[in-house]
Amino acid sequence: MATVAPPSPSPSSAGPPREQFNLLRWLRQNLFNSRLNTLLTVVALYLVYSVLSVALTWAFTEAEWGVIASNLKLLMVGQYPTDQVWRVWLCVVIVCILLGLSWGIWPDVVGLVGPTYGGALLLLAVLPTAAYGLPNRIWMVVCGALIFAGWQVGRRFGAVQRFQNGVSIAWVAMLPLVLLLLSGFEPLLPGIP
Repeated sequence: MATVAPPSPSPSSAGPPREQFNLLRWLRQNLFNSRLNTLLTVVALYLVYSVLSVALTWAFTEAEWGVIASNLKLLMVGQYPTDQVWRVWLCVVIVCILLGLSWGIWPDVVGLVGPTYGGALLLLAVLPTAAYGLPNRIWMVVCGALIFAGWQVGRRFGAVQRFQNGVSIAWVAMLPLVLLLLSGFEPLLPGIP
């Protein structure tokens, strides 16, 4: 029995050859293609250098970072009652679940936000500092894991329109739910029952 080889694509149907990326060509075409663009690029680079050099010098030589560690709770939750901080973490859990689901459903829209926040939470949980405490580390690991778990669920069910609609509605409903959780289910506006 004779086997038939698949037809080879003709040169015209293969499409144009792909150009290899050239950084210098890209810079010339996008940043230095006119006198005005060259001037704007040089001015922008000077401004970025000026700001970064001052900020990095301050951050590494003059800043008193011990103040941050000693006042971390105040900076994170303000004067929220210590025995009620679980409400704040529950709000963060809700946002992390929705962020993970959105990352799985709409990866082009959410982009790197999901993996950045998930990775940052997991990294902060394992940093060797006494400023966090074990309960906060556990919450950070749970929230980071929920982002990645939500991503998996979003990838699996993201093609279903009803699932997409549900996640969109959940984002809209999240704000009033978070406000109710943080207020302890008391009226948000005084004098209005």
